[in-house]
Amino acid sequence: MPLIPVELQPVVALVLLGLLFVAFLLERFPPDVTAAGAAALFVALGLTPSEQVLGVFSNPAPITIAAMFVISGALVRTGLLDALAALVIARAETRPKVAVAVFLTATLLASGIVNNTPVVLILIPVMIRLARSLGIAETRLLIPLSYAAVLGGTLTLIGSSTNLLVPASPPNAVWPPSVSSRSRPWASP
Repeated sequence: MPLIPVELQPVVALVLLGLLFVAFLLERFPPDVTAAGAAALFVALGLTPSEQVLGVFSNPAPITIAAMFVISGALVRTGLLDALAALVIARAETRPKVAVAVFLTATLLASGIVNNTPVVLILIPVMIRLARSLGIAETRLLIPLSYAAVLGGTLTLIGSSTNLLVPASPPNAVWPPSVSSRSRPWASP
C-alpha cells in the first residue's frame, strides 16, 4: 500500500520537484547530494517504484556516461588539466590562431573517442584561461569549443550521449538499433 493516496501522488511529485528546483537554486548542498536525496525521497514515498529504479542499472548507457564523468574528475585531480592549460597558453602567446585551431581540433578528436559532454566539461576552464590570456571575450572561444565537441561526438557511437542511448533503447523502439551509424556513413561503430 502506497504511503500517499494515488490521487495525491501527482501533486506531491510536483511539489517535490518544485522544492528540488529551489534547493538547486539555494545551493546549500552540492547538486549531486540534492539530486540523490530527492531521488531517494521519491522512492521512499512510493512515487517511483523500486523496480524502475533498479531497471536503470540494467541499461549500460547511464553507467557509461557516469564512468566518463569519473574519468573527467580524475584528469582534473591529477593535475593533467592544469598542465594542458599551461601548454596551450604558452603556445598561444607566440601563435594564438594556431594554438586555438590545434586546441579545437584536439577537442573534435577527443569527442569522438570519449563522450563529448565530459570533454567539454574538462576543457571549459582551459578555454576560459586561454581567452583571458589572449584578452578576448570567453564566449568567442567557448561557442567554438562546444561546436567542435558536438561535431566530434558524431564521429563514433560513444561520442554523444544520444548515440549511447539510442542503441540501448528497447527493441520495440521507433528506431532500429543502428540508426545513428546508418544515418552517418562516416561514423564508425
